[in-house]
Amino acid sequence: MRRYKQGTLDFYCAAYAVVNALARLRCIDMTQARDLLCDFLLTLSGAPALLNAFMRNETDHYWVVRYLMARWCREHPRKIALQQPFSQCLLPDERAVDLLTMAQSNPFFLPEAPLPGSRRTRAQQKAFRAAGENVWNTLESWMGTPEKAVSHTAIFRFHRFMMGREEPIVSHWTTGSYLCGEVLFLHDSSGEENALHSLGKDDLLLEQEWPVVWIVPESVLLLQNFVMQPHP
Repeated sequence: MRRYKQGTLDFYCAAYAVVNALARLRCIDMTQARDLLCDFLLTLSGAPALLNAFMRNETDHYWVVRYLMARWCREHPRKIALQQPFSQCLLPDERAVDLLTMAQSNPFFLPEAPLPGSRRTRAQQKAFRAAGENVWNTLESWMGTPEKAVSHTAIFRFHRFMMGREEPIVSHWTTGSYLCGEVLFLHDSSGEENALHSLGKDDLLLEQEWPVVWIVPESVLLLQNFVMQPHP
């Protein structure tokens, strides 16, 4: 008889990724984490169409990350410094309430470059591999030392593939924890036994014909504890 765990019956992984990033950088406790998630869901109840898209996974959840960054991480005590190396789609330039309004008109934004199909050319395969290497190198540089792992983290979306299938079997938002050698460990929300809690470099860099896991470059959001400047 199956036990159902977080992520099996819901599609909250993007929200959990943000909460877990705050857990790593701001050490929020369980009560604070519950309050944040509850606040988000109660806010969505005022936008029924968007709530429906979120609950039924009829969205790519990019707006979730962007909205929660704007709502939770712009002001102290949870202010976070953000960078996005391969896109600007997650940087919360607008007010949180305006981002929610924008998401209601376009809940399936999907700012991802299409994956090359089975008839990809050698040049496409080479470019695809180079993009994967850029993502790995960026994450390694950002959080690849014990010192950086304390104050730096990353949120990103990955696609998980099965051999012989070009469409992903899982698309998931997660939070990076630290790198050790050629393994990226995740501060992930899923309790499923077959969930990925670490990503090997070989699985990401296309040593085989098709990757086991593809980290979407456009989804990579780099987070760092905001350092307050001392008063002169």
